Amino acid sequence: MTQADLKDHLYLVLDGLDEVEYGPRRGEVVELLHDLVALRQQHIHILLTSRSEPDITEYFDESEGWNSTPVNSHEIARDIKAYVDEELSRYPDLRKLSNNTKDMIRKRLCPGNNVM
Repeated sequence: MTQADLKDHLYLVLDGLDEVEYGPRRGEVVELLHDLVALRQQHIHILLTSRSEPDITEYFDESEGWNSTPVNSHEIARDIKAYVDEELSRYPDLRKLSNNTKDMIRKRLCPGNNVM
């Protein structure tokens, strides 16, 4: 894809639709996205992320042009733990912390609170 091609495309990234308060506002966002997809324009590209919530999943049906890619929560937890471990080992002040303190940090920041 050339730079000339990019100027003719619209890339819309919406991260965390589930973080929009349930109710009219979320409904407005969903309706806007549906309207964009209904245009069937090849130059409009939408990346939407959200937790799987019933009111959201029912609106984004693959038959209407949406592709769903579930993410494994165990993989996310593993990635977060790896990031926290990397940060704890990267900074000298954090490296100096006791193992108990580092474990407490991991328990607070890592999903599932599994310290390894």
